[in-house]
Amino acid sequence: MPAHHAVRRRRIVARRVPIALFGAGLVEAILDDTLIALEDPNDRNGDGVSGRAGFVVDVGTGERRVGRFGWKSQHATLLAFSGDAYRNEMGITNDLFPLEAALRRHRRSDAGLRSIPDPEDIRDPRTRRRGIDNFASFMQFLAPVGRGPVDDQVRAGERVFSSIGCAACHVPTLTTGPSSNPLFNRRTVPLFSDLLLHEVGTGDGIKQPPGEANELRTPALWGLRFRRPLLHDGSAATVVDAILRHGQEAELARRGFERASDADRRGAAGFSAIALSRNGAYGDSGNGGHGDNGLTRRNEATENGTEKTITGTSRATCPLCGQ
Repeated sequence: MPAHHAVRRRRIVARRVPIALFGAGLVEAILDDTLIALEDPNDRNGDGVSGRAGFVVDVGTGERRVGRFGWKSQHATLLAFSGDAYRNEMGITNDLFPLEAALRRHRRSDAGLRSIPDPEDIRDPRTRRRGIDNFASFMQFLAPVGRGPVDDQVRAGERVFSSIGCAACHVPTLTTGPSSNPLFNRRTVPLFSDLLLHEVGTGDGIKQPPGEANELRTPALWGLRFRRPLLHDGSAATVVDAILRHGQEAELARRGFERASDADRRGAAGFSAIALSRNGAYGDSGNGGHGDNGLTRRNEATENGTEKTITGTSRATCPLCGQ
């Protein structure tokens, strides 16, 4: 979906592919302190990587939080993410975003109408829940995709992936904080992301707080084998294409990939393309799959507002177009 932002009186139009939503409840349950502990904005350890946490003010609570949803880490919670999508993607104002989205080309006479809060997403008199509450719950309970087959070649590829520096940003696992819900209580999240903002040479030139013009949040790699095209704008057709586009903070990792033997390059790319992601993040059924835990089983959820079937498996989607 095109993203439009005025930057220094210039209009920049960039394309952003939908971000997968499976496992979003686990991502939301990761503590801010966990992400803050990973940031190194001044590159103190000298590895060339200087990711930083994107701080936002959560519109639902007014608290300062670490953003983790959206290509620029615009939101910290699924409720805020839902409210933003309702207003900006579907034109439905709500308690969190009560004003109509204003465009500069609107006539001045419309300005007064746009400044009057008028939430259209009202609470159901029976359940007391809003549409954004239901939408947030839907995303929260989408289970992550199970990992593909793991053999010696995949394990070797994972070792190369880590040794050349990919894991500096694509951190293999994070852990959720304490929760009264056992589905989210101190769970290992095999996300392959640090959820931090980085400049890796693939930015779109759009400053969208908390992200600077060429910063992007590290995309999670779980479920990567179901996703094409790659990168934020869909400009990479294959995993190798995406790796070779990396630079700046990811320069050393890309050089490591280029210097690796053909076998190691195939292993690292194959590990990313075929094996990711893992099973069992929401509980284990004893055979490597998800247990009977009440979570919605989806092969993939994306932000494009349609229902699709891909290779015979249901893909549940939502209207959060490429935020």
